[in-house]
Amino acid sequence: IYGDASVPNILHVTEITKATLLVITVPEIATIVSIIKSARHLHPELQIITRITYTSEIAQIQDLNVDYVCAEEETSRAFVTKTLELIGVQGTLQ
Repeated sequence: IYGDASVPNILHVTEITKATLLVITVPEIATIVSIIKSARHLHPELQIITRITYTSEIAQIQDLNVDYVCAEEETSRAFVTKTLELIGVQGTLQ
């Protein structure tokens, strides 16, 4: 099921209690936190994967029992590092 979990009551309407996984892709950390808390309230055992923009945002969700977090900042760094490697540029990004 696809839907905007930041809309009030959408998790209930979509029967989140029957889900095995919730994937959160919204960019705003406040919205992410709100969705996680709502989902955990309705389904404490639900597996949750979320993206965040910056690694510094991990602190805001670390106590919310998220199963996997993907930070765009790290993804971007890995993408550029691999690109440089493939074109033969040596070194690491800071």
